[in-house]
Amino acid sequence: MQMKLPRIKQVHNPELLSGNRIRIGSIHYGVGSEICDDEEGTIWQLLQLIDGTRSIDKIIEDLQKVRPELDRQSIHQAINTIISAGFAEDDGSAPPDELTPVELERYSRSANYFGWIDTQPRSSRYEIQSRLKTTRVTILGLGGIGSTIAMSLAAVGVGSIHCVDFDKIEMSNLNRQLLYTEDDIGLSKVEQAVERLRRINPYIEITGEELEVKSSYAVASLMKKCDLFILCADKPADLIDSWTNEAALSTGTPWLSSHYAGPMSVVGIYVPYQTPCYQCVKQDEKQRRHQIDGGEGKTLLMKPGVNAVIAPTANLAGHLAALEAIYFLADLEPQTLGRIFHQNLIRYDHCYYIQPSFWAECPACRISKVHHQ
Repeated sequence: MQMKLPRIKQVHNPELLSGNRIRIGSIHYGVGSEICDDEEGTIWQLLQLIDGTRSIDKIIEDLQKVRPELDRQSIHQAINTIISAGFAEDDGSAPPDELTPVELERYSRSANYFGWIDTQPRSSRYEIQSRLKTTRVTILGLGGIGSTIAMSLAAVGVGSIHCVDFDKIEMSNLNRQLLYTEDDIGLSKVEQAVERLRRINPYIEITGEELEVKSSYAVASLMKKCDLFILCADKPADLIDSWTNEAALSTGTPWLSSHYAGPMSVVGIYVPYQTPCYQCVKQDEKQRRHQIDGGEGKTLLMKPGVNAVIAPTANLAGHLAALEAIYFLADLEPQTLGRIFHQNLIRYDHCYYIQPSFWAECPACRISKVHHQ
């Protein structure tokens, strides 16, 4: 990428370490890098010149003044390497036309964050924000996780959020569903959520729909106008996941599933025909259980599951899911693409992925793929 006035990102501020080493991009795993062979200090001098006030030609010219033995091609290659690694941004580029001056100010901290974690060269530091403004999300279920995801995506500037639920607000919701208050008891979750979300961010589109989903066809109709479908409904148990899976395979819509089991937060992203589908995951789980107990495991009390949750656990699960949704929509390497992440909120060091395989005999994605092709 050709930049007019390249500048090392402020969030990637280089550090000169002992032993002729340079750290750039912070100490964070997945972002930072260390240059270990700058014995003559050439790279450090180059980094100082990439300050947003010089064109690439001027940077080369100024470096050759102090290091005349360096040829133009080598310097240009070094600059391109720094830019390609995502450590620089262009001070000479105009912000995207899609964002107003108010939005540029509103999302300035978001631009800093995206610049920090993004390792791809961009035409503007607001490119990711501009991209998010064009994306469309549908959220099914506005409970503890769904309402949190909706608030998070609204605040970050996802362009269109469609909220779907059929429940009324109850007193027992209020220990975790922070979008609602006691004044809302008995009122529609959708109506209250839409009104509050529009106040959180008036620069995006927020819509709502009162609907109790009873089939895969109903889910498919909700998927037609979104880039990512987010499933936060948990009833009817298991059926809602199967319906969503079937609908996604028929429409080709990526979907994210998020839930909690007591203190365990769970999130995963499914992309039709690119990742194993929900039925593949169920088969994988069945095989794992068979290896553990031979398929003979039983539950002592055959009763409906207990909803054990408090505000921090529900909201952590929701914000984690929202973060993955943002990473997916912005093409920022989501970590749960085709795998299911679990985070234990009792022991923080206990977290793991389930990485399912495609089930060769899957009655959902194997057959659907034939018709899809």
